[in-house]
Amino acid sequence: MKTFYRISSIILILIACSVVGIFYIYTTQNIESTYAAETSHTVYTIKQDFIRDTVRNQIQRIESERNSSIEQYEKHLDSTSNLFENVYHNSTEEEFIQFYKNHFNLRTERDFWQAALWYADTGQILFDSGLLSTADIPYDQYLLEREDTYATSALKQFGNIQMFYGVPLESIDRMIKQKVAGSIHQSEFAEDTYIWVNEVVNYEGGDNYAIRRIHPNLKDTEGMYLSTNMTDIAGNFPYLEELEGIKENGELFFTYFFKRKNTDEIAKKLTYAQLYKEYDWIVAMGIHVDDMDSYVQQANEQSRKVTQSLLPLFVGMLVLLVAGSFLSLIFLERIRSRRDKRLLEEESSRDILTRALTRRIGEKDFNKSFYEYQKDQANNPAIMLFDIDNFKTINDDFGHSTGDQILFEVVQSIANYIRVTDRIYRWGGDEFIILCDGVRPENSFAFADSMREVVTSSVQIASAKLTRKVTISLGVAYFHTEDKTFQDAIARADAALYAAKRTGKNRVELS
Repeated sequence: MKTFYRISSIILILIACSVVGIFYIYTTQNIESTYAAETSHTVYTIKQDFIRDTVRNQIQRIESERNSSIEQYEKHLDSTSNLFENVYHNSTEEEFIQFYKNHFNLRTERDFWQAALWYADTGQILFDSGLLSTADIPYDQYLLEREDTYATSALKQFGNIQMFYGVPLESIDRMIKQKVAGSIHQSEFAEDTYIWVNEVVNYEGGDNYAIRRIHPNLKDTEGMYLSTNMTDIAGNFPYLEELEGIKENGELFFTYFFKRKNTDEIAKKLTYAQLYKEYDWIVAMGIHVDDMDSYVQQANEQSRKVTQSLLPLFVGMLVLLVAGSFLSLIFLERIRSRRDKRLLEEESSRDILTRALTRRIGEKDFNKSFYEYQKDQANNPAIMLFDIDNFKTINDDFGHSTGDQILFEVVQSIANYIRVTDRIYRWGGDEFIILCDGVRPENSFAFADSMREVVTSSVQIASAKLTRKVTISLGVAYFHTEDKTFQDAIARADAALYAAKRTGKNRVELS
């Protein structure tokens, strides 16, 4: 009988172990599948946000460069007009005509400006830089027809002398395109990603519908024509899909197969593209999908090692601990999954350059603060909006790499000064917002001004030419009972910042 019970016990134990083992295998596979799906979704979303934001930032830089160049030439035109008027009134007519010719024959002027000079009464042409070289019509009619093609221009008359001078948009755009191409070729991103540009010449598609303008991976093919009939290795029509998406929404995400950078290996690529209509440029960026899969595989491998190490515990506890171990395993795996997901989200919430929190996180935090303020108006944080004074001049004089370094140093100097409960967000470009709980309105000016002094005393640009202190201007605001959203308070902070700029910069203004 003892033998029977012993054998029966052994059999029951073996059965229990088998059941535990089956449950274990089923459970771990189910957990790994769930974990892989969640990790893959998180990584995919982060990468989508990265390539979309990078393309949008590139387009914003192009627009900013273009507007800045036009503004510079408008100022140049005003000074040129004043110069001509002064020379005319202080010289003979022959001397003025010669001066005008010499001015626009200079290389620095000839490369961008178009100019003409003629007698108003007879129409006799005294100087023409090429305006009418191919047109046989009066100047006035010709200039009227081409007015929209100039970024800035002037039609002047001194006595019997009439003149025209202006900068064609084409000249500015050519300069900007060359600068953008050089910048994109020199840009480096992780995982062999890069930005490329195609110029649409026919929105109806077909052969020669676009030109490959900038492509760091295929520099020798820049300038070649593209066709919407082209297919990838899987038979997809990526150019057709891209063109249709751009025409419908101005932007899109899509996938296709393309070779990796600096290799002949073909891989599936997730791409985001957006149209910059001024140049008919499709600006795009992509990342190979299997590069994202490596993150998921690494996470799964770590999860698998942990779950396998729990097998002896399952066997040792037998049937009595199967249920508890099963639930514990699920609980631990879910905690690990949430933790890793939280770490990934925390990394994505930081601005890559300055390490400040992103605007996306800021909008969530401001919504939460505004909601708490509506429940209890005693919870009214100080909202401090600031930017770097003359930041564009820093970029122009010292280069964008120095500008990036200044952004980082300013944020770090403020982050080291403010309290651990305060949060700093990059709102856009060189504009940042600090959310400060517990700062009363009567103390806000002193607190903001002390941050301004920290930046002034600790951040400066040192070069071979000169040393320049870096300053910031701040606008401070609080929530009001009549506010509809947190944006109303930010608008007041922005107005205060504008007032600080207008009244001298390097100062603090309260809304």
